[in-house]
Amino acid sequence: MVNVLNPFDTRPAFNDEELISITNFLMMKIDVKTTIKTEPELTKVTNLKCKKCGEESNYTAQHGRYGYFINCGECNTNTTMKMVCVSCNSKNTKVAKKRETYTLNCLDCSEQLTLI
Repeated sequence: MVNVLNPFDTRPAFNDEELISITNFLMMKIDVKTTIKTEPELTKVTNLKCKKCGEESNYTAQHGRYGYFINCGECNTNTTMKMVCVSCNSKNTKVAKKRETYTLNCLDCSEQLTLI
């Protein structure tokens, strides 16, 4: 196999010893404690209920123009998932969805609560 020099390839060419030396140097310089990000612990909240009839279990999660909400299976009423933070009672919260999990994120205290 012949190595052809490409004038448009601007990547540096390091041999194995140089790469190991660079890696060791960089690993000595970083602080491992500050680079590891831990996921905040999620707290399960089950106080979602219909605002009209109070049903707590027979609902479906949906999303629309104004955000995430639950649709009651009993009375067909829509109720928003957005609520106050249980830790700091702040109204500055946001509901997010990741796959089938709905999470309430407090923007003031960074608390995360699993809704569904």
